[in-house]
Amino acid sequence: MITITKEVYIEGINPSISLSDVPEGNYEIVLVLQPLEAAKSRSAGFSKASFTMTEDFNEPLEDFKDYM
Repeated sequence: MITITKEVYIEGINPSISLSDVPEGNYEIVLVLQPLEAAKSRSAGFSKASFTMTEDFNEPLEDFKDYM
């Protein structure tokens, strides 16, 4: 059995899905429809204190000294 998972967004009355990377043949197709989830709203500062930057963050890197 071959299992192929493909995520597509279908719109319209008579949609079609092209699977160009699947070899020709007869297949039994199982179609699972799931509603789109609404985008989650983000608030400013949600990743605050998730990372720290060193004091020399904006300093030139040693690897690129030959190019400057």
